[in-house]
Amino acid sequence: MTVYIQKHIYDKELIKIENISIHFNKSPDYLNRYFKQQTGSTITDYITRYKLEIIKTRLKYSDLTIYKIAKEMNSTDESHLNKTFKSVLGQTA
Repeated sequence: MTVYIQKHIYDKELIKIENISIHFNKSPDYLNRYFKQQTGSTITDYITRYKLEIIKTRLKYSDLTIYKIAKEMNSTDESHLNKTFKSVLGQTA
């Protein structure tokens, strides 16, 4: 399932739990429980942390602005992205 999420990370529709469950032909509740058992993380937390790692890499190794990166990652705006960074990673973007 992590490979599926990583492959589709830029498509916010495909990484919704409802669509992941359709892809794997399992209920959303089952997938959430299974994913948590296997990874120790919820699907939502995994997606958030994976996106933040991509954003950190892009900020470090590209010339893209935080605005462009936020847009690319389907974040609502820079402010929301910074709040997510702060709450999850304890630092700002």
